[in-house]
Amino acid sequence: INSEDMANDNDEFIVSNSFEFSFDPNATGADYSWDFSELISFSQDSVEFVSISSLPFILQFVFNNPFDPAYQATEGRKLNTIDLIPQIPIEDAYLLTKNTSSKIEELGYGVSFAGVDLPIQFDDKKTLYEFPLAYGNTANDDYSFSIAVPGLGYLGESGNRSYEVDGWGSLTTSFGTFDVLRTRIEQNYEDTIYIDSNEFGITIPRELLIYEWLAEDG
Repeated sequence: INSEDMANDNDEFIVSNSFEFSFDPNATGADYSWDFSELISFSQDSVEFVSISSLPFILQFVFNNPFDPAYQATEGRKLNTIDLIPQIPIEDAYLLTKNTSSKIEELGYGVSFAGVDLPIQFDDKKTLYEFPLAYGNTANDDYSFSIAVPGLGYLGESGNRSYEVDGWGSLTTSFGTFDVLRTRIEQNYEDTIYIDSNEFGITIPRELLIYEWLAEDG
């Protein structure tokens, strides 16, 4: 899997959601066949990637600035919902990513509330994958971000994302059979939230385990 197999600006995908089902996470390896053909979709969502040049000026200033190439995004994923600071209604939200021949990274968020566009730049970027991605590859990366809005609140997150490409083979769903790599992703992080109006703050530790099957050409 290479950078060109990742999503690009102006791409749009349909994501099918299925009921919880049981599978053996240890069932993987070289030339393995995963059969999920019995999964039934009960709903579908769209995932849209937009051009950075279509974003509001302040977001482009932060994420499309040629004088800051490390944070110059290549696409923005439109988010349907995002819980940043509780009690603050988010109107529009984007996750900004940078896709190069060597890796793909999350750079930060762009959000809008009460008519104000707000860039949230990660202090320490999150590497999603290093390229080329192949069976047996492993990697880990620390990341963090924080934002304080006077009179409203504060949100911070820091953690570590690690992955292992622990299988390759074929994946069968109701939509067909695909040649894939499987990745096992662990994400351990802490959310820190403070609400000014309540004068209350909390730190929440979280652990996330994700399995992904990646195919060429997305």
